[in-house]
Amino acid sequence: MSKKNASSEIVLAFPGEEQWELWTGDTKKGRGVLRHEPSVKGALAQSPEEFKGVSHYAFPVTSVFCSPFWAAAEDESLIPDIVEMRLESNGTKPEYGLGQHYDYVSLDREEERSLLMPILLADGKPIELPKGDAEKFDISPNFLALPRNHLVLWKELGRWVAVATRNGKAAYFQALNTQEINADATLELKCLLLQLHAQGVIEELSGVVVWSPELSEESRSLLENDLEMSVHMEDRPQPLLPEELLELLPNKVAANRQAAAKREKIRNIISTAALLYVLMLAGFAAFYFWKQREVEALGNTVKALENEVGWIQPTASRWNALADAIDVERYPIDLLLKVISDMPDSGVRVLDYDVNTSRVLIEGEAVNRSMANRYISKIKANKSLQDYEWEHPPFKMDKSGIVTFELKGSYIYGSA
Repeated sequence: MSKKNASSEIVLAFPGEEQWELWTGDTKKGRGVLRHEPSVKGALAQSPEEFKGVSHYAFPVTSVFCSPFWAAAEDESLIPDIVEMRLESNGTKPEYGLGQHYDYVSLDREEERSLLMPILLADGKPIELPKGDAEKFDISPNFLALPRNHLVLWKELGRWVAVATRNGKAAYFQALNTQEINADATLELKCLLLQLHAQGVIEELSGVVVWSPELSEESRSLLENDLEMSVHMEDRPQPLLPEELLELLPNKVAANRQAAAKREKIRNIISTAALLYVLMLAGFAAFYFWKQREVEALGNTVKALENEVGWIQPTASRWNALADAIDVERYPIDLLLKVISDMPDSGVRVLDYDVNTSRVLIEGEAVNRSMANRYISKIKANKSLQDYEWEHPPFKMDKSGIVTFELKGSYIYGSA
């Protein structure tokens, strides 16, 4: 068992005598006073599926069973393993799904042995659950204040149930096979008590307590005579929250919780992705405005510089306009001398020569491709013509083998 902190808001679905009951309370303690108002709509139902917002759920005795036993256990930390092996050996260990199908309570401790009671969900039996499931689960006897060392009988959803107690705890419980307290029921109870006494599960009982006003005088006398104990009748006490809750969880609830966890994970991933997208957009916007400010600052700097040095460009343009007249290196006749200085004594001649402010155009012919290439290579390598970038289209050759070429030199500093 594990201790759990009860919520201040408690809504308990509890199996009543004939119908399911809804008990509510507002407490900050593990045990608190719960209220049940049968006259209020929704406080009674044929099925817990009609209830909403349930925080605690009490399994009916018909949905669970127990098998108490004494176990030699010097080390109490081994008890969970002992319980599991016991269930495996007698073939009652539930097949695990997603839920938690069994738990146990320790009823008593004597020297080097413990009285243990495994509590199991009935395997394969459908369990009616409230709408939206519930948060915490336990068995109905654990929600009731049981008398010490008594046999307690009450009706649960139209069927009699019996609980044998030991030191105020449920040491054994089961639903009776009969609908009434008759000779068959008392025989079943007598055999049950003999077995529990033989196993040492219960001590000498002080009597029988019946929590129902429906027990007839004939049935009461039958109980007293067959069980040889006094019978006391009283109303069933109101449920109380156990100090410790069993760790029981039906498969359906476990599956719903797993699906809800997956949905929550997906929602978190989507929310994170959306947040990152928004942050990314905000980052891009901040970067854009930052760059915009940089551009504006650079624009202001350019305007300031234009005011200071704007006279340079028109002055340079005027100088460039005079370049052809004052730059000796660019005189057409001087450029012609440089071009023909690289011409061999024979094999190449210039057919046409044209010069303007931005380029030099030479048309010529050579006796073969080799002579034309050699001449063009010398022009390109001439350091006195390094202010020009040279290019030429493919050569043309006539039938006699004479190669015609065209060589264009573009002034790399542009035109005036």
